[in-house]
Formats: sequence, structure tokens, C-alpha cells
Amino acid sequence: MKADVLTGLHDRGTFQAAVELELARCRRHHDVFSIVLIDIDHFAILNRTHGHLAGDAILRRLGAIVRGHLRRDDVASRIGGEEIGVLLPAHDRVAALVVAERLRIAVERTTFAYDDTPIPVTISLGVATLAPTDTDSLALIARADERLYQAKHDGRNSARG
Repeated sequence: MKADVLTGLHDRGTFQAAVELELARCRRHHDVFSIVLIDIDHFAILNRTHGHLAGDAILRRLGAIVRGHLRRDDVASRIGGEEIGVLLPAHDRVAALVVAERLRIAVERTTFAYDDTPIPVTISLGVATLAPTDTDSLALIARADERLYQAKHDGRNSARG
């Protein structure tokens, strides 16, 4: 598995492969799993205001927070600039929303800083759970992405599922 150098999380390809494997496993065993998409609120503004090195420091710290709140068999990956995907095996919608909310609160309560300057950081999260109609991972990821954008539209610093 490849790792993202900045965050220490897995890379996008690893995430996609893990979701496909979990989808196949769940189909065989009639099990369930969820994914969570995480996006840093107003990250472009943070980068413009504090600089890209500060943005990198925020991403590194966020990666550590995510890793610290997951189980060993969960898969967390940096899947885009400031977007992180989390695969939660054996998590239904309610359980995945609990994880998402824990992550949201942990980030909100963390003091992020760069060059001794505190930087308030929040995240928005979208949760999707395997549905009987899902034939591939794209529909599941698209649902999580829709819910992520709903969280952003509804005011950010929230999880939608």
C-alpha cells in the first residue's frame, strides 16, 4: 500500500482498491460498510491567509488526528488536495455517523498552529453506507460526496449521512 508523504495516510489508489475489495467481501457475506469523506472547511482561504506551508502543517496534523481515531482495519487515505476518504468495514450508517462526529469534534477542539500563530480549523464530512443497489464503489463514493457538499452548504463543520 502506498502512503501519502504529507499526511502519512494511504493514497487515493489504495483507497479505491480497498473500497472495491470491501464491496466484494460484503456482497459475498451479506455484510455492510460505510465510507466517510472529509474536507477541510475554507482550506483555500487558510492557504491564502497563512501560506502553503501552514496548509501543509494543517494536513499533517489532520492526518494524525484521523489515524488516531480509527481502528486498525479502517482505511484512511488522502484522496485529493485536502480531502480524505475513510473506509469503515462493518459500520452501518449510525455507527459511521458516530465516527464522523467524533472526528469532527476532535478537529474542532484541536489547536492548529503555524509559526506560533493559532489557526482555527473545522471539517465537513459526508457519510454513505453500502446499499443493496450499489454495483460498484462509484455510486457509494458519489453519495458520500453529495452528503459532504450538503454539509458544506448547510454551514460547514458538520457531518451528513
